[in-house]
Formats: sequence, C-alpha cells, structure tokens
Amino acid sequence: MSNRKWIGISAVLCIVALSVLIPAFCSSGGQIGIVLMHGKTGNPESMANAAGHALQKAGFLVETPEMPWSKGRYIDKGFEEALNEIDQAVERLRKKGADRIVVAGHSMGAGAALAYAAYHGKIDAVVMLAPGHAPDSPGYRKFQADVAKARMMIESGNGTQVASFGDTNGGTSYERYMKASIYFSYFNPEGLGAMSRSAALVSADIPVLYVTGSLDPLTANLGKGYAFDRLPENKRDRYVTVNADHLGTPAAAVGVVIEWLNEAVKQ
Repeated sequence: MSNRKWIGISAVLCIVALSVLIPAFCSSGGQIGIVLMHGKTGNPESMANAAGHALQKAGFLVETPEMPWSKGRYIDKGFEEALNEIDQAVERLRKKGADRIVVAGHSMGAGAALAYAAYHGKIDAVVMLAPGHAPDSPGYRKFQADVAKARMMIESGNGTQVASFGDTNGGTSYERYMKASIYFSYFNPEGLGAMSRSAALVSADIPVLYVTGSLDPLTANLGKGYAFDRLPENKRDRYVTVNADHLGTPAAAVGVVIEWLNEAVKQ
C-alpha cells in the first residue's frame, strides 16, 4: 500500500474516531471544581501543598480560600459568614467552568464543608479530611461555661463585645479573645459547627467521603457513629482510614480522594 493511500485511510479513521469521542467527551459535562479549606490556624498554602496541587494535576479545578479560622484571621467572622465565603469560592469555580462542585476541608474545614452541604444549597459532593472542631461532642463539654457566657452576652445586647473564651487546637486548650457572637457561632453545641446535626440534614443526593487518620486521636475519639453514621443513606458514601496523624491526613488521603471523586462524582 502506498504512503498516500495509508495517510488517506488514517485520516478517515481519525475522523471517525473523533466523531465518536468528541460527543462522548462533551456529554460528560465540564470540569469538577473543588473548594479545599484548611483547618484551624492553617492557611491556603498548606492545603495547596498537602492536596491542592495534586488535585489540580489530576484535572480538577481547585480553590483554596483563606477562611476565618486561618492563622492570620483567627477568628474574625462567624460561622454563617464563613459559609457565605464558601459561596464566593463556589462562584469563582463556576466562572472558571466547573459544572459540578465539591466542598472539601481539613479538620475545622471538614466540619464547615459538611455544614455547607446541610445549610447552603446544592453541591455535588463533600470531602471531609480528619474532621475536627466538634462542639456537640463530649470532648467540648469543658467549654459549657464559656458558651453560656457568650449566650448571656448576646442576649443582653453585648454580642459584639470582645471577651476571653476557652478554645482548643491539636488537643491543647487555651484562652482566646473574640467577640461573643463569633465565639458562640462556632462553639454552640446546637449550632452550625455541630457535625452530628449537620450530617442528618445533608441531602441524600450528596455523597460524602469521610477520611480519618489511624494516628489521629481527634477523629478516632469521635468515631464513625458521631457524624458519618448519621448521614442519609447513599451508596456512594465512603468512610476511609489512612495511615497518618491529624495534620498529615490530607496528603496521605490524596490518592483516595482522587479515586473516589472519579467514581462518585465524575460519572
């Protein structure tokens, strides 16, 4: 067969293949966008290095916003305002071409991701990495007096006043100065920060990936029954344990996250 004939046949085969593949690719929709939030006293750069860059290389659009609980901002806005900031990150992803949205987070960011799914509109999936900050768990009962103090200040019209309140991070307790209304929004055991309550309110259409670290006492103490088992039944939900401590869980879980997103969301 001459080279000219072979080239002609090859061109025809390419056209036929593209006529099949292009519609199939287009029918799968646009890209998946991921809002990836850091934990308490973390920062966007740490999340980008731990997981964000790998997710981008895997083909996902990623936003790593600086949340109100970052090291630089801690804590300058209430929980509801934080959810509004997630709204803004979601909108940025949509403008970049994302037609499916995943809200993900580490530690305190994981709880915020779950709360966003429960209280703020439709998204396509939630990823929780080493969930932390659980004001409705037994470990936070030591802050009951501080929560009552904040509530009393709010009810007396002094919610915007700054006072000293108990806080914790990485298993260490200490005092923080912040507005009573802001403190209450995060530490109220019946508020937006309560993951067990948020889990029960998540739509059954939204799958959740819940990742814990085998060396992380924070999530180990919460257990599977705290929030994951309260989710509405969804066969795409996954509870996974990786070999990592609390801070190392995002990096250790990247492969699991990518695999799960491709199975549960990229359908």
